Amino acid sequence: MTQIASVHSLTLSCMGAFRITIAAIYRACTADMARTPVCKRSVNERTSMSRINRPAALAFVAGMILSALILRQPGPAHGASASAAASQPAGADELAALKADVARLKEIVTDQSHVMADVSNHFANLWFAGQNENWPLAQFYADETHSHLKWAVRVIPFRKDRAGRQVDLGGILTALEQTSLKDLDDAIKKKDKPRFTAAYQQQLTNCMACHQAASKEFIHLQIPARPDSNLIDFHAPPAPLQ
Repeated sequence: MTQIASVHSLTLSCMGAFRITIAAIYRACTADMARTPVCKRSVNERTSMSRINRPAALAFVAGMILSALILRQPGPAHGASASAAASQPAGADELAALKADVARLKEIVTDQSHVMADVSNHFANLWFAGQNENWPLAQFYADETHSHLKWAVRVIPFRKDRAGRQVDLGGILTALEQTSLKDLDDAIKKKDKPRFTAAYQQQLTNCMACHQAASKEFIHLQIPARPDSNLIDFHAPPAPLQ
């Protein structure tokens, strides 16, 4: 509103200046004609018009052009409000669509228990690969176990125990990566079965400690009696012929 008022005031000022300029031109013309004899007026009328104040005439013409431009331009406040009004529905629609997408993703995202079922599968099969000294297969299952543990922590980084205390699952996994998981990986790379067996048992103990911290001590773990898959041959492949 302030900008519209300023434009209106400027327009009125220009129109007032135009009226003053026109009056000055008229007075100059009439003064010259009054001083010129009647017999010479026909010639001097043209001469008088050529002596009109040229700066004033130029100001008049420029003012008329400026006034036309001002009147044709939409007010800044009006343009801004129109732009905001046009963009508001589009922004509201995009926000609603984004909220709908987030709600849908929350409905279909995997649960941590599903990820931990994969951890159980890989870790159980890891035992049989290591006991059969199939080290490439053991490395595969060790890597999958580690990868899915990190996935489980991304799904739920924190849990609360029965007392309402927050349990940092990411911090627990970091500790395991620096101890038992590292020992297990080193044993596989060195193809050391006794060391592998000890590291596997220690990792089971550490997993149960995590369950207890999260008030899930009823999920008790043990050395698997059979593989989680009957499809996999856990025996080491024969050495390639030379």
